[in-house]
Amino acid sequence: MMQRPMLILFDMMGTLLRHRDSRRPYWYRLGELVETEGIMSSAKFNELYAAWRNQRGPRGTREVTLKKRLAQVAPDLSDRLDILDHLVNTFMAEYETKTELCDGVEKMFEAWAGTVTMGVVSNFFVPHYPERLLERHGLRNHLDFVIDSAQMGYRKPAPEIYLTALERGGIAERDAAQVIFVGDDWIADIEGSRQLGIRPVFYSRSESSDDSVRVIHSWSEFRP
Repeated sequence: MMQRPMLILFDMMGTLLRHRDSRRPYWYRLGELVETEGIMSSAKFNELYAAWRNQRGPRGTREVTLKKRLAQVAPDLSDRLDILDHLVNTFMAEYETKTELCDGVEKMFEAWAGTVTMGVVSNFFVPHYPERLLERHGLRNHLDFVIDSAQMGYRKPAPEIYLTALERGGIAERDAAQVIFVGDDWIADIEGSRQLGIRPVFYSRSESSDDSVRVIHSWSEFRP
């Protein structure tokens, strides 16, 4: 049991939804698609994409859409909008079919229904795609709003995306302590939310090394 907040914010992937093939980096499939188009080998693409991600770093706060990522990693694609659109659309269609609900999510939402405003704040590189995924899995009707980094231009842990979430939830920044953010990424979700005074909850199989952060291991632990 927990004190009822004024607003609950959730991360999406790894928190509400999961990918069934999480052991394989998502860009490996992009590499296969790029190779099919004769742009470069999948091995080369994977190497370049990983280097691009490392250069940005885990705290990079400006979002780069998937189409722009592909053009940066494979410059030969920059003038091929038809191929870029095809790659993005194919990848998203496949990704969607490989996502599933995390255990206990539906019952958790049912427990909170009608008691509090709830929203999703997701780092995702295709605008509006998180809303599409949540709709597919029957979760959108539980949520008052969905914010994604591709729409915003900023990604967690940037304060801008959290401030937008507070505004959408009708909460003044001075009341951020009345807001809970639940996520599975320590930097983006936990550190990102508490920099504004939001109360973080770490959704994880492991324990936190920070005793000030509440940890839940299953959704059965998250009830009003």
